[in-house]
Amino acid sequence: MKELFDPRVTEVLRTVQDAGFACVIVGGAVRDALRGVRPGDYDLACSADPAQLLALLPDAQATGGEYGTVTLERGGLRCEITPFRAEGGYTDSRHPDEVRFGVSLAEDLARRDFTVNAMAWDGKTLTDPFDGQGDVQRHCIRTVGDPLRRFNEDGLRILRALRFASVLDYELEPATLAAAISCRGSLRGVSLPRLRSELQAAVLGSAPQRLDAFLAAGGLRWLGLRMPLTAADTEGNASVPCSLAPLAGVPCRMLLRWWAFLTLLDADKKYLCGKLGFADSFYRDMVLLDAYFAAPADRITLKRRAAKRLPVSMDELLDTFCALDARFEADRTLWQEITAAGEPCGMDTLAITGRDLLTLGLRGPAIGKRLQLLLEAVLAEPQLNNIDTLIALSNALDGLGR
Repeated sequence: MKELFDPRVTEVLRTVQDAGFACVIVGGAVRDALRGVRPGDYDLACSADPAQLLALLPDAQATGGEYGTVTLERGGLRCEITPFRAEGGYTDSRHPDEVRFGVSLAEDLARRDFTVNAMAWDGKTLTDPFDGQGDVQRHCIRTVGDPLRRFNEDGLRILRALRFASVLDYELEPATLAAAISCRGSLRGVSLPRLRSELQAAVLGSAPQRLDAFLAAGGLRWLGLRMPLTAADTEGNASVPCSLAPLAGVPCRMLLRWWAFLTLLDADKKYLCGKLGFADSFYRDMVLLDAYFAAPADRITLKRRAAKRLPVSMDELLDTFCALDARFEADRTLWQEITAAGEPCGMDTLAITGRDLLTLGLRGPAIGKRLQLLLEAVLAEPQLNNIDTLIALSNALDGLGR
């Protein structure tokens, strides 16, 4: 595990420890190292106060306000160092009423949300009072202590549980899932920007189906997200909730994942985009995807779509559609044939340009209109796409106009 940590972080660790303070790497960096993954960012915790940290690390800056966090950036590496603390009371179901410093490492770890995030590494020894390492091995998300208490303290932890489950492809421990469902009302205290951020991370995760049980229980129905029912399961039983499993097959592009997520949930895209603060252009792109998802297309229609402004590549678009509906496999095969044959599909592949049409005497808007007509001809008959043929065709069109 030790070799996965960035040497610059272990250097900071030693600097603080050599000054006589306890200092450990905590949270996600420890969890990822135990998974065999090199951490991307780092959180450290220590017994020093912010003033002492700033004296030891002159290139650091105080950034944490009441939490006393100090941030250090070195050569693209960012780590946050926070004094050991305990928290008390969550009157608003979101923020602690009291923050106390000068506590032990054990008390600091006890305030953390999930066991896989409540471990510490001091450079030699792993401190793991809640069997987080075991939960990493079991691929399990479990709260530290009573899950009902932890979720009632801070509703955001419910979304964090869903995010970790989706991103890591971990199972929500049964009591943790039951408590998340029971405490779902506390999500109303989470700001919409933060809710969107956490939900988006879950939607973009490798295993979004981990959200199924929470959605099926109406966990986000108040937001406008509900798990619809299929007509019947494969054995002819009564209607059953759908699953987000197909979402894992959608390219990990924000627009595509959100569109597929809302489509699978049969959600009101306009309402949700407005509620979560997406730009109007984001919603317009979703409407475009809806229009293309209506039915499979023929060869020329596929090429026409590729010739227009698409918010994503045609390959990503068709991969997305195929993940949700097998009918589009024929479209994907057709598109692969088109690209393999090198058939022109846009203005940039047209053998004639606006400059060529200028030399033929066309001016202003007539050039764009003529290019569009020539493109339509080439989409239908790819063999027409050479400069001499297109000049002759353009001249013929001039003759028709006289």
